[in-house]
Amino acid sequence: MDIIPRVVSIPTVSQPQGSSGGQTLPPYPGSVSLTTAGSHPVEVPAGYSRARVRLWGAGSGGGGSDTATDDGMGGGGGGGAFVESTVSVVPLSTHTIVIGAGGAGGTGGGTANAGAAGGDTTWDTTVIVAKGGSAGSNWKAGGVGGLASASTGSIKRNGGTGADAQAGFQPGGGGSSAGPATAGTTATDEVGAVAPTGGGNGGDGDDPPTAGANPGGGGGGCGTQAGASGAAGAAGKGTVDWLA
Repeated sequence: MDIIPRVVSIPTVSQPQGSSGGQTLPPYPGSVSLTTAGSHPVEVPAGYSRARVRLWGAGSGGGGSDTATDDGMGGGGGGGAFVESTVSVVPLSTHTIVIGAGGAGGTGGGTANAGAAGGDTTWDTTVIVAKGGSAGSNWKAGGVGGLASASTGSIKRNGGTGADAQAGFQPGGGGSSAGPATAGTTATDEVGAVAPTGGGNGGDGDDPPTAGANPGGGGGGCGTQAGASGAAGAAGKGTVDWLA
């Protein structure tokens, strides 16, 4: 009588996430993406020892219009800077991301005001910083985009600057925020600047003006002689990919 050996299938065991086993793992599927202004605690998953952090600063607001000045339209707000760094982390430790708030549009009237500056977006306060767009020097001046030179990170990109208001009742469009590969776009007229991939568009200078787009687009300047406010800049953004 022939004896037929029994064949036993041995199941394949997948390498668990968080344990590299000598190989590079893909980013953790629970990667973080935050766009709401304010402070956010972030816990490192078990088994991960590095974090790739990308931050966008917030956009500044557009200027209001001035009723005491003929042709007193508002300038556009500046877009936020972009930064990226990969940092060492301890599994199960907690870090803090603060998403910068978009700057409010400047008020209009007999004495118009520039829009407010956009807030900085940060990882652990000062470790990684993406600067927000600056306020205009006056209501007609475009806000300067967030500066790479004032930001902190391995990769840094400038935000785009808002356009100045021009004669002929032309308000300024908002500058865009930067993207991971390219600096933000500067606005040249009342049309909001179109952002590079990954950035946020600037808002249009108009009556009424439009707000900047997330992440970090600058707000449009006010385009009416009635003394109305400029549009707000957009909040910043933060993303984290966990790496083994």
